[in-house]
Parts: sequence; C-alpha cells; structure tokens
Amino acid sequence: SADSNAPVDELALCSLISLGFDQGRAERALREAGPGGFEQAHAKLTAEPALVEGARMCDKGHELIAYTRPADKSGSNICDECGREEILPPEEIRRCAVCDFDLCLQCYELRGTGSSKRPADQPAPEDGKTRRKIDKDADAAAAAARETAEAQERAREEAREVVWRELGRCLRRGDIEDEVAGVELHEEDALLQQHLSSL
Repeated sequence: SADSNAPVDELALCSLISLGFDQGRAERALREAGPGGFEQAHAKLTAEPALVEGARMCDKGHELIAYTRPADKSGSNICDECGREEILPPEEIRRCAVCDFDLCLQCYELRGTGSSKRPADQPAPEDGKTRRKIDKDADAAAAAARETAEAQERAREEAREVVWRELGRCLRRGDIEDEVAGVELHEEDALLQQHLSSL
C-alpha cells in the first residue's frame, strides 16, 4: 500500500485530471505506480470503474466531468445519448475524455436515474454518431466529386478554345494559298475530309 501523503508528479496528475479522472483516484493511482508511473496509473484508472458514490459514468465506467468548450475553440459538442447537436459555450456538458463521450446536462441527470431520454425510433448513440460521421464523409466526398467534375469541364473548355484558336489560325494562313480559299465553309470541310481520307 502506497503512503497516502507521498507527493505525486503534478504534471502527471494534471494530465490524468484533464483526461476525466477524479483527482483523488488519480493521486492514489500515481502513488501506487510510483515515480514515472503515469502509464501504469492511466492503465489502472482506465481498467477500473469509478467508485465514487452517485457518480455518473460513461458506458465503460469512467467518471463524467463538467466541461465547457472554450469560446475560442471552433466546433460544438454532440450529446452521445440523445444526439442533440450544436451544444455551444457557455453551455456545460459532462464528458469522458478517455472515451470521447459527451452528455448534455439533461441526459446526465437522467443517467443517474437509470432512465434514458432517447426516443425509441432514434438509433443507439454510437450508431447515431457513426451515421453523422458517415453522412459528413459522404457530403465531403460528393463536394469533392463536384469540384473535380467542374475542374475537368473547365479544363476541357480551355482545351477546346485553344484548339479552335490554333486551328483557326492555321486555316486562315492556309486559305490564302490553297485551292479551297474563298469557298463556303461546308465545302472547305468536305475537301479537308477528302484530303485526310486519302492520306
């Protein structure tokens, strides 16, 4: 048993707290692990469920801690229980940083009662999160495909313009000296086709 008054590595302690572990549990795990035992303490905390009375936990047993997204950080949070999106500062959520699991305050309160606010026709949280990611990825792929198609069409148009411009220059120079100078365009085209077929 580790000395309960032994000092702990403050940086390691801050790191564990920022990952969502309770300060008391993190201190105990660091003391048991000894100097330089951050990884061992983290593994111990990750493996054991929280033992705090009344604590609400993520699906893997880690404590959920209060979190407010910094105002200068882009994006928003999504509740992994009810699927609510666009949770912006200054609204607080409960988070498990280990599992990247977030709950809005309403779902956090319901979690303690054993109830759930998710409607029966809504997919399970992981399915909802996966669906949102799939939809986002599909939208990004469709946008990239549109951009590629538009770029290809622009390139084809530019190539057509170059061909017609250069072809026009050649025909104008050649028209001055060749036997088809001055004939109608459709006749010139027919003569050109005859000439090319004889080659």
